[in-house]
Amino acid sequence: MTEDRSFDTDVIIIGGGPAGSTLGCYLAMNGYQAVILERDIHPREHVGESLVPSANKMLEEIGFFDKMDYHGFIRKPGASWTSYKGTTAGPELLIRFKDSPQPGINQDYTYHVDRSRFDSLLLKHASEQGVKVVQGANVLRVNFDENERAAGVTVRVVDTEFDLRSRYVIDASGRRGLLGKQLGLMEKDPQFNQFAVYSWFKNVKPPTEDTHDFIHIHFLPVERGWAWQIPIYQGVTSVGVVVEKAQFNKAGKDYEAFFNELIGMGQNTRFIMSEAERVRPFFVEGDYSYKMKEFSGKGWMLIGDAARFVDPIFSSGVSVAMNSAKFAFGALDRTMKGADEAKEFGEYQTTIKNGVSIWYEWITLYYKLQHLFTLFSRNKEYKFEMQKLLQGEVYDRAAVKVLDRMREAVKKIEETEDHLLHGMLSESITIS
Repeated sequence: MTEDRSFDTDVIIIGGGPAGSTLGCYLAMNGYQAVILERDIHPREHVGESLVPSANKMLEEIGFFDKMDYHGFIRKPGASWTSYKGTTAGPELLIRFKDSPQPGINQDYTYHVDRSRFDSLLLKHASEQGVKVVQGANVLRVNFDENERAAGVTVRVVDTEFDLRSRYVIDASGRRGLLGKQLGLMEKDPQFNQFAVYSWFKNVKPPTEDTHDFIHIHFLPVERGWAWQIPIYQGVTSVGVVVEKAQFNKAGKDYEAFFNELIGMGQNTRFIMSEAERVRPFFVEGDYSYKMKEFSGKGWMLIGDAARFVDPIFSSGVSVAMNSAKFAFGALDRTMKGADEAKEFGEYQTTIKNGVSIWYEWITLYYKLQHLFTLFSRNKEYKFEMQKLLQGEVYDRAAVKVLDRMREAVKKIEETEDHLLHGMLSESITIS
């Protein structure tokens, strides 16, 4: 805990989502002063309703994992992928977490979550650990001193603006990307421009009864098209469709008509929705693929979606956010104990950028040829590495040599025009 009275707190965290709450917990549990400034009043709506098992580690470390069952979140034992072809419903690929245990993960399940409740409860948990949480606090800008070092923020609460001073400022503002935009760091992704339409429904059927509590990803017969199916509560399921934004613009339909058209394209999606009844309005997400050129600087770091977001296809968003918070805490902790800030923050940036490049390569290969994902996931030689990638926590490229094998496979298919899979390659995706 700092003794310097010129600061209001050790760390200001902008945003009270999973990244900000997790970082706040780590800081408070280790004796540091932290303030979370959250623009919204929780609970607030947020997409991203399924976790991957790697999130369990951080939830355990901050003392929240045992609360998941208490609050009634549905356990998630695995994931399935279905084809739009065929005459009967059912998975094309099935992954049970218990079949490929990952080091450091003590459970063979994770959870599906109502993000409005999950984020709210996690933020409350941070407060209970000793973090000062202020909701309805709209951070307008990060302030820098004469040495171009982040020195605090200007925040508006109701109709009053005031400045808060801190030793460090961490941007966890999600896709708002407050500090990244302020510094001109944001870059739109040149390849990904996806568009999602989703809602909650009653009476959605699982493709098979033994996978009723799995997350289901349904391939659709449009380029980069897929649908998700996530059980949120008993009898209530989140269903969404994802396509390129240009596909939606070309269709010229309203959200509901477009959603229904895509659902009608596949045997599995028609089956699961045959008796469904919508219980919420439709929500829309778009323009969500971007990165910041830098993830850290003098006195500041970006964590979670404030640093990078590619695509929600593997449900790794919360895990990635919490992992980045853990890495950021490590850099802050060592720095506040006397280590060199530039070195620690630089290593944080390198670690996260390495992870980002791996996630990006992985998702790019997936969209280049979705069938490749299925083939490699079924291969015993590569199954474990594919599972590690699905966890969203790989930061060492050498640990997932399967990406090299997938690259080689794509190249061979591209060069062989009469290859059975050549026509299935996405022309709009380039493997760099």
